[in-house]
Amino acid sequence: MAQQSLYFFKATKNVSDELGNMFSFSWASYLGLRELWWQSRGYASVHPELTAKQIEKKFTGGLPLPGGIDFEELFLKMSWAEHERRVAKSILFEACSMYEQWLEAVCSEMRLPSSRAKVIADQLQFPLGHTTGNGIPNDYQVALDYLKLHNSMVIGTEFLPNLRKNKLNCLHHLSSYITAYRYFKECRNSLIHSSGKVNARIIKYHLNLVLEQTFVNTPLALPFNHEFSLTIAPEDDTIPLSIQDCKLFATVVQRIIVMLDAELAVYQGCEDIVKSRVGSIVKTDKSKWINLIGSNAKKQATRTNGLLAKSGLPKAVDALKVYNWLRAEKVVP
Repeated sequence: MAQQSLYFFKATKNVSDELGNMFSFSWASYLGLRELWWQSRGYASVHPELTAKQIEKKFTGGLPLPGGIDFEELFLKMSWAEHERRVAKSILFEACSMYEQWLEAVCSEMRLPSSRAKVIADQLQFPLGHTTGNGIPNDYQVALDYLKLHNSMVIGTEFLPNLRKNKLNCLHHLSSYITAYRYFKECRNSLIHSSGKVNARIIKYHLNLVLEQTFVNTPLALPFNHEFSLTIAPEDDTIPLSIQDCKLFATVVQRIIVMLDAELAVYQGCEDIVKSRVGSIVKTDKSKWINLIGSNAKKQATRTNGLLAKSGLPKAVDALKVYNWLRAEKVVP
């Protein structure tokens, strides 16, 4: 029997898998880079008579390199602290891109009007208090409030409670997590557009995040499993990036996605997702599911949850209510 999905949207599972792959590759690359950096510098110190090109040939000879590499700059001159900053930057970029791509995929899958999908995808990247240029609230709560006004009763009662039980879901801390996302997103934006310099927006969101993990929360209810170090530099100086902070940020992104996977699923358009997935499974073997209903209520519920699992959907609170809804919608016999 297929395992019950922990998520509602297919994109959520894909991101969860991709995050694990990203960490695995990042740490393998980090270890390899550290070893080559350390060995090449050690070799250069033992053989000062050799040129940088000769040392490069010693370590890269025979390897099919995809392009040019400034070996002297990267391994003989550049400090390890700068290498760590670049690894941190890579993790930061990857985590931001994962969340943006997830939002785009999910808002499309939800059957939101195209103009509304873009607005919601943007709002879900800003913490409480963010406004438009006209002072109108334009944060993640505005997006969630819109979805609640257009919610699905069957998903809200039968799927949402189990989705919220996910061990990564800490909905009461969502505001803190979105605040963390915004700070690191502003750092990413500066790295792209302003040569990685600290600006007023970064300082603003840095202060907000510091407050989130100190004064706003009690020691018994800290929002993050580990605290960010959150070193900061004066405006116009280079943003100090920490590998540990960027690693923690990536796990924050994963938790935001898990929380929003549950909250966005209640939108009424998501009923079509349930009907489409279940309908596709039923059509492949209609005879198997034609006798889903029967006299044994426990068996009916088990088989219905089995159908949901095979459809990549989470377990229902009351599977028979979901079955009756699917039957009324003519999705199942």
